[in-house]
Amino acid sequence: MAEAEEERRGMEQEVARSSMDVGQMWIDGRLFSEIVWNVEVSVRGTAPSLRGYKAGAGVVFVCGRGGYVEGSLVDHEEDGSARVRLRVAVRKDDSTTLTADRALGVVVGAKLNSVGLERQLDAVDRLSSRMEDERKGARALRAILLGSSKAATVAESAPAWMSSPAAVEAAKRALGRLQNLNPSQTAAIGKALTRRMTLWQGPPGTGKTRTLLGLCYVLTLVQTQQRGQIGKILAVAETNAAADNLLAGMDVLGISCVRVGPVSRVRAELQHRCLEALAEKSAAGKKAAKMRDMSTSLAQEAKALRDSGVLGSLTRAQELEFESQRLWKLSSAELSHAADSVMRDADVIVATCVSSGDVRLQDQEFRVVLVDEATQATQPSALIALTRGAESVVMAGDDMQLPPTVISSKAQQLGLDLPLFTRMRLMGIVPELLSEQYRWVLISTDVPLCARALVRSVSLTRGTRLARPPFFQDAPGYL
Repeated sequence: MAEAEEERRGMEQEVARSSMDVGQMWIDGRLFSEIVWNVEVSVRGTAPSLRGYKAGAGVVFVCGRGGYVEGSLVDHEEDGSARVRLRVAVRKDDSTTLTADRALGVVVGAKLNSVGLERQLDAVDRLSSRMEDERKGARALRAILLGSSKAATVAESAPAWMSSPAAVEAAKRALGRLQNLNPSQTAAIGKALTRRMTLWQGPPGTGKTRTLLGLCYVLTLVQTQQRGQIGKILAVAETNAAADNLLAGMDVLGISCVRVGPVSRVRAELQHRCLEALAEKSAAGKKAAKMRDMSTSLAQEAKALRDSGVLGSLTRAQELEFESQRLWKLSSAELSHAADSVMRDADVIVATCVSSGDVRLQDQEFRVVLVDEATQATQPSALIALTRGAESVVMAGDDMQLPPTVISSKAQQLGLDLPLFTRMRLMGIVPELLSEQYRWVLISTDVPLCARALVRSVSLTRGTRLARPPFFQDAPGYL
């Protein structure tokens, strides 16, 4: 709560000194489940350039009646003058607020994070609430997360689906298909298959994400052999960029995967793998998409009428808004069924830690959870993904690199900046080290203290020339 309060205070200060006033704004279509707004902004004085902000950056509107509306940047145009044009994706319910109220100002690069806070609190509550029908494996993992004195021993126990010789043999065959793994990556995957809690520590360039993808590939093959004992795999990362990297890698490997979370925060070339996009391709989804298009058109007309100031236009605008909302609700029911079908067919769900608490995943259980960027996530954030029936968890990260971003000094004093990865390590769970690097790194003889993690990682290869790994030759460079 202390961190949330500090974030809110910082955002309000940002709003107070913002020099970006909203002029005209109108609805410019939709991006699946979000409404896209075209916003003309006038800049007072010298406002910072928006060139550093990419699609998906947070945007907060300051409303005339008080309060805020949050969205995501789609794109923007700057011509060097005092005027800027933004395109912002906003949830349908919040778009209704923007239609009825006037946005006075806008802050790019800000976020409210109220949804994230609710999901983190819910995760902490779930961790402390033992379920009567909870599986043995989930109880074992819960004991680890709660700090059992036997955590290191329990972490080494095998999950139920790897307890038979046939399962172990299936895993070995699947692992054998990944011919170009280096020894440390092969060892890391092998151990992760037979443990409840596994930590992978890898300095920059050691292929943490790539190794997670290899593990995911093996698990999907074992899943076929074990007739569904594993169930769906949940793969998460703290940031949208890292979740996108996981998604892209799975796409290359041909793994059946679905991305959950706001489409506007996913890279454009990967949006076809989002849940909404896949749902709209079905017969029911196409019908629902037409209703949403009609709903959006009515909302556009209602906004234009409100802005016109013509006598009687307000009443007509309210009628159109009501019909727009009705059509959107009908479409949501249709798309919900289509989305359920999409998720049933997927082997892996990809999300950020916060998005793994999405309402559409509320009734899902994930026995296997893979966490990338684990040392950049706070413990409550990581727990959103780990408190959904997990029996086996793999966390990849390096606590010699950047810690979680925590701005509240009170929250830091309470230990919020200690990632779950580090707490598990301090409890005696020894990380598997990914020790071979595949990046060019330049080091001078006078290395500043802030670069100690980089120096440490380079020493693993004794300064040898680093090359791109042969694993997944055709995969993008970030793999």
